[in-house]
Amino acid sequence: MSFVSFFSGSVNGLNAGAPVKFRGVPIGSVTEMRFRLAKGTSTTPEELRIPVWFEIDLPRRDPVPPRGHLHRHGEADERSAPSAS
Repeated sequence: MSFVSFFSGSVNGLNAGAPVKFRGVPIGSVTEMRFRLAKGTSTTPEELRIPVWFEIDLPRRDPVPPRGHLHRHGEADERSAPSAS
């Protein structure tokens, strides 16, 4: 899925191919960057816009279980485990 964000501040160090992260987890990558003026007569730094296009990788498997459903890999939540009575 493709998106574009517009930045008025520095994008120093950001390049095509850079990872896009959400809370530190890689979820996609930057595909393109350009320099563009917000209007034909832009004169202040606030009017300058840098569009950055990026792709988000869609999950290829089932979504993450609801919070609290699993504590560790393969260990069921105590609330969902059958009782031993």
